[in-house]
Amino acid sequence: MASIYENGQPDARQSDGPGGLFRKRYRQLDAEEIAQHDHIKDKAHELAQAIGALNPVAYARILGVTEAHTGYRMEKTYDGAGVTLALRHLEDAVYRAVKALTA
Repeated sequence: MASIYENGQPDARQSDGPGGLFRKRYRQLDAEEIAQHDHIKDKAHELAQAIGALNPVAYARILGVTEAHTGYRMEKTYDGAGVTLALRHLEDAVYRAVKALTA
């Protein structure tokens, strides 16, 4: 990925200044940082799929897909609440890692 910005140009959300806890402005990432960002998100996606396979219906709910559209009919599924909580924690972990990277 060469640039995450349209035409390689930064938009109004970028600045060189500090952003604070709930920053409205972001600094432009270099190529290595973009690669790290993408790597974190790719690995998180793989892990989410592995966790989601324990209970596809709970995973589909997290993704906003109705049970009728999952296509899964497993003989054994695991605790949906546990799967949901694991996915929420993964989501939080990725959020915090990316925030640390982009600060």
